[in-house]
Amino acid sequence: MKIERLAPFITLTLFVLFLCSCIPSAGEAEGWPGVSSHNGLLYTAAGDGSVMALNSSARLDGLAFPSLADGEWYFRIEVPAGGGVSCGPSSVAAAFYGAPVVGEDLVYVGTYSGDVLAMSPSARSQNLTFPQRGSDEWVCPLPGNIVGQPVIDGNTLYVPSSDGRVYGLDAIYGDVRWKSGPLDDKLWTGPAIEGDTIYVSTFEDYVYGLPTEGASLGNDVEPSWAFKGDAGFVSSPVLRDDMVFVGSFDRNVYGVRVGESEATWKFAGGNWFWAAPVIDEGVVYAGCFDGKIYALDAETGDELWEFDTASQIVASPVLVGDLLVVACDSGEVYILRTDTVVDERLASGPVSVDAPIRGSICAQGGTAYIRAQNDRLYALDVERGRIIWEFALTTE
Repeated sequence: MKIERLAPFITLTLFVLFLCSCIPSAGEAEGWPGVSSHNGLLYTAAGDGSVMALNSSARLDGLAFPSLADGEWYFRIEVPAGGGVSCGPSSVAAAFYGAPVVGEDLVYVGTYSGDVLAMSPSARSQNLTFPQRGSDEWVCPLPGNIVGQPVIDGNTLYVPSSDGRVYGLDAIYGDVRWKSGPLDDKLWTGPAIEGDTIYVSTFEDYVYGLPTEGASLGNDVEPSWAFKGDAGFVSSPVLRDDMVFVGSFDRNVYGVRVGESEATWKFAGGNWFWAAPVIDEGVVYAGCFDGKIYALDAETGDELWEFDTASQIVASPVLVGDLLVVACDSGEVYILRTDTVVDERLASGPVSVDAPIRGSICAQGGTAYIRAQNDRLYALDVERGRIIWEFALTTE
């Protein structure tokens, strides 16, 4: 077999080894949960399996955790090696590869073992037995591991599974009301939703669009559109103005117009584009495994500028006003000016948290919240370029 044909298999093997390097045994995984926010609270998870709601003001003041008056709570999830929620003596801490998703009244998480949980903040703050049916709590086991970030749309929670399908769960009751046909041998990227279509990128070279409406209960939903790239896609897709932006194993970022079979453009970097790109005001910001952040014209793919952090970028960058926060696997965080022409691209940093950063970053006001692999949450004042508080997430 020629080297060109072997390359995708070698690349996929390396990717699997990288992901599985965080899985010390068959029943336990380290995970790299990100951070989300809703109504003034921060949501993330700890290495001991705890899902947490934190109040930034309470953490800045150093109050005892959880500060119930400030809406804080935590709930520890344990799973047996075979999967399923458990409190038994043989259970291990659940692992998470996405940030909690917050709906109207419930907080949702997907575990690496394949369980999706809907938690009531009221019930969790009282430390009641889970699930509290009167509080609409539920758990739904899925066939595969959950690595990609779930997304919520209306009353449906869409969850990617490593069995190669996306599942649409009723956000109130937890029933499977929608599911795709098999899309890949493994599905480890999060979907994106635009209108009545859900978009999914796969290791097997494809970006799919699937209709969210009109599916018959019990029947697999098949793609209404498919785009085939030159190699597998490693980043989750991002939608903007009828364009899909996604990073690939072939070291390219693709800009693809929805419905087209050919890419509008593709831009080559020096390594994989693992992190999902960020799009703002016609500019695509893409972090690469070569350590560089690239700013690209969203219409043409032309490079506007680049900045070299000298470390792999796994987490997607985040915008705070006209400043771009870029976190690296080295633990260093850079704050960059986004103006196309500036005398100095680096506005501040690097700020080091002394641990790899892989999960999604959350921006709220002028602060970026970063969960690092040392199981600590950091609040970074972006304008001043310094950490204003940090908090150890482990509850034991």
